[in-house]
Amino acid sequence: MIVPAAEEPVLLGSAMLGRAAATGGSLDTAMAALSGSAERIEPRAETRRFHDAKHRVFLRMQEDFATYSKEMQSA
Repeated sequence: MIVPAAEEPVLLGSAMLGRAAATGGSLDTAMAALSGSAERIEPRAETRRFHDAKHRVFLRMQEDFATYSKEMQSA
């Protein structure tokens, strides 16, 4: 994960989008021009199993929701 050092990262992202829109340039170019320093956080091996399981549960919940939505639309 990359954690920006910017005090207002949401505003920085908005500025990047604005620059790309105003100049007709790419978002990649705006990001390269406006990005500052950031801290890189590496995953911890001891929590990987937990987060992998949590992701599998999330995916199943999305599948279930889609099934329930279809059922309710046909009601």
